[in-house]
Amino acid sequence: MIAAIDARTRIEQKGSQRLLLTVLSGFVLLTSGCINISTRTQPEDTSVKEVLKGDDCVVIVLGFGVGTATIERAKAEGRFIEEQSSGGFKPRRKLPITKVRRVEFTDRGFLFGGSRCIEVTGE
Repeated sequence: MIAAIDARTRIEQKGSQRLLLTVLSGFVLLTSGCINISTRTQPEDTSVKEVLKGDDCVVIVLGFGVGTATIERAKAEGRFIEEQSSGGFKPRRKLPITKVRRVEFTDRGFLFGGSRCIEVTGE
């Protein structure tokens, strides 16, 4: 009787260990490779206001990406920062950024895809 209870307890422990291992493995697989990195390439010019923000991105799928993100295109795609942060559908007004406050390179990735962007902020 005691041997049967002991065997049953071992089977339950192994089952809970397998469940824990499965959950941990799934968590590691889902969160591995998640990145969100921003790199500023120059000191910030605080005399320029943060009014417009533009970006140019290259999409990466399964580690493969083709294209060139340029600062010129990011400057041409300037949008008001307030419009970007508010929700809902609004037509985007694009204004060129003439004075640069900061330039950032941003890498974002999750599981099988991601993007590498150049973000320009200024007025």
